[in-house]
Amino acid sequence: LISMLNMERYVASLTTLATPHHGLKTVDRFLSYPYLVSKILSLLIFIYYKLYGECKPDFFTVLRKFTTSFCDDFNARVKDCDSVYYQSYGAKMKCPLSDMLYMISHKVIKSVEGDNDGLCSVESSMWGNFIGVLSGTKNRGISHTDVIDLRKLNCKSFDMPMIYVDIVKKLKEKGF
Repeated sequence: LISMLNMERYVASLTTLATPHHGLKTVDRFLSYPYLVSKILSLLIFIYYKLYGECKPDFFTVLRKFTTSFCDDFNARVKDCDSVYYQSYGAKMKCPLSDMLYMISHKVIKSVEGDNDGLCSVESSMWGNFIGVLSGTKNRGISHTDVIDLRKLNCKSFDMPMIYVDIVKKLKEKGF
């Protein structure tokens, strides 16, 4: 929208949270497996997400858009605009039990890339002015499900709607 559709004059800032700007090395590794193995694993993951309520998870197709090469190509084509302020946040689960939906992916991504929210590594989420990592105040941490406030949970260690309010407040303090 900003750079490809020349809308930068209408956008003061862009804030991203747990967005895989640089792709995931874990996905690169997954897709390096023989095709049949990748497809079988994708089917198992499809079943897993289907059980959690995802209507039509197309894990194999989505995965290709999380590769480092796809993101490198995207970033080369879609340039930041000088007139727009870009900032980003990462998020991390502090343990696999923080979110049962991302329990397995958290462990796999952590073994390859380090801290993550069950979907996106902190390293990949860094773009523009990296503000920091959302992690909550207790042992639970913040999962990708929490970042998008999918479950509308009332957690004692963080209040996701208030995190968004705080982000907007800080942007206002910066003049946006």
